[in-house]
Amino acid sequence: MNLMFVEPVSIAHLILLIFAIAFCFYIWKILHLKMNYDVPKIFLIGFHGVGKKTIMRGLGDGKIKTYPLFKGLEISFFDGKKFPPPEARERIKKISSEEDLKILKDYAGNLIYVLDASKDSASIKEQIDLFNNLEKIYGDEIISVVNKIDISDEKNIKYIEKRVQKPIKISANENIRALKDVLNKKST
Repeated sequence: MNLMFVEPVSIAHLILLIFAIAFCFYIWKILHLKMNYDVPKIFLIGFHGVGKKTIMRGLGDGKIKTYPLFKGLEISFFDGKKFPPPEARERIKKISSEEDLKILKDYAGNLIYVLDASKDSASIKEQIDLFNNLEKIYGDEIISVVNKIDISDEKNIKYIEKRVQKPIKISANENIRALKDVLNKKST
């Protein structure tokens, strides 16, 4: 059949059909990407009010979940379809001691401990003691972040630096780049 002899209405229908197929493919692609959206595999641990959610919003997009653990400690992570897996969620909800935090090793690509250098949260000594205990479990795998340096006394920051190995100093509202750089280096 020669296309030159096809009625103009048929060509219009053909063009409409092509646009409909393209639109359906576009919608399928968007839905498919959303369903398979894989969030960063990061756990942030710290006391209430240290800035975990603010830091996470600076690291990526996604729904953020926070669970209370023990002694005022909380854990935050991006809640994705594939991370953390259902069995991890159940195990996280049952964490009741520092020793129980070992299970996170099985699931997280990165474990970040957030310290608040201001006086807004738990005492700095208490935060450092917990970090040192976690460092015994995780060694170099744990990343330490000193947050709120923009509103902290310099003496608090120096105190933390003397007791915590290579902390990344940030203000979550402004300077998240340093943490992103460390995470990018670890993932390569």
